Amino acid sequence: MSNRIRSSFLVVAEIITAVMICTLMLYGSAPEGWTLAGSKPANYDTGVDEQVMYCRDFGVYLKFKGGEDTEGFGTLMQSFNANKYLGKRVRFSGTVKSEGVEQWAGLWMRVDKGAQSVAFDNMGNRPIKGTTGWQDYEVVLDVPKDATGIAFGILLGGSGTVWLSNVKFEEVGTEVPTTSISRQQQPTNLDFQATGSSGLHGSAPEGWFIAGSKPKNYDTGVDEQVMYNRHFSVYLKFKGGQDTQDTEGFGTLMQSFNANKYLGKRVRFSGTVKSEGVEWAGLWMRVDKGDRRVAFDNMGNRPIRGTTGWQDYEVVLDVPKDATGVAFGILLDGSGTVWLSNVKFEEVGTEVPTTDPKPTVQAKPTNLGFER
Repeated sequence: MSNRIRSSFLVVAEIITAVMICTLMLYGSAPEGWTLAGSKPANYDTGVDEQVMYCRDFGVYLKFKGGEDTEGFGTLMQSFNANKYLGKRVRFSGTVKSEGVEQWAGLWMRVDKGAQSVAFDNMGNRPIKGTTGWQDYEVVLDVPKDATGIAFGILLGGSGTVWLSNVKFEEVGTEVPTTSISRQQQPTNLDFQATGSSGLHGSAPEGWFIAGSKPKNYDTGVDEQVMYNRHFSVYLKFKGGQDTQDTEGFGTLMQSFNANKYLGKRVRFSGTVKSEGVEWAGLWMRVDKGDRRVAFDNMGNRPIRGTTGWQDYEVVLDVPKDATGVAFGILLDGSGTVWLSNVKFEEVGTEVPTTDPKPTVQAKPTNLGFER
């Protein structure tokens, strides 16, 4: 597997993690107490718009400056100590209007314990797109008793403009459901029977979302015309034609969930795949401990290429007793289309070997003379 694919794949937990901001950069004229940040903050302007108001409240705008570089996102945000809200359920809400949002936008909130995110929602399963009038949105999260920080804001991926007004941050009762996208406790909708729009691009089945280093280059959805043994299939398809040059990067259809049910177990993610004109594709699975990957396989040593009929594939990993999360999916690097069906996720015995590709450790130095 190429170094490019290895390095780019780590972006997935863009995934999950699209607003895990480590270094804040200041651009534009953000209101006092707010910061303009994101993966590409220099591409965005912000400020109070006294000409655009909601019920006599000022609106703040987040606007793409223009140009061809529409990759990445900007966010107007603030962060603060969690001490006042420990053990509470909190709601960040606001009223938003949008203009020409090509990719997506949304409110977001994150609760941290040190360097680890313990609760997160960025409206990835209900994004704001296109041009809309003023509409109310909210994000609701639980703040654990050992949390250290909270951050919230509005994000804009790609081009367009959003305005935010009527902002509130408040404690709410347990009768108000949380919106956390990280509360999934186990795999769901493996037969693709439940449809939805869980991804940021395309129409992903319920419980699944589309991510990757170039997710906007890919479409996804349930294909009721392509079935395997009467099972529905889901497709992941490169959008461009033969003349499209931007085939760098990858898209992945994936889901992630809490590892608690599988601690100390060996698990297998399997499925049946067919492909058409594929440069590189594969099933993948990752086991995490906090923000660190502890086991991983993306079929890099046995990739799917070209055009193939239905074939079975599997990825098998061990879940350590201190793991926190598991994620899996199908990835497509570059052009082509893959279909996935007959998906299973199950515990297996130790007689089933893992597929995690680990480097071979030599017992001693060898071939120092470079002999053939």
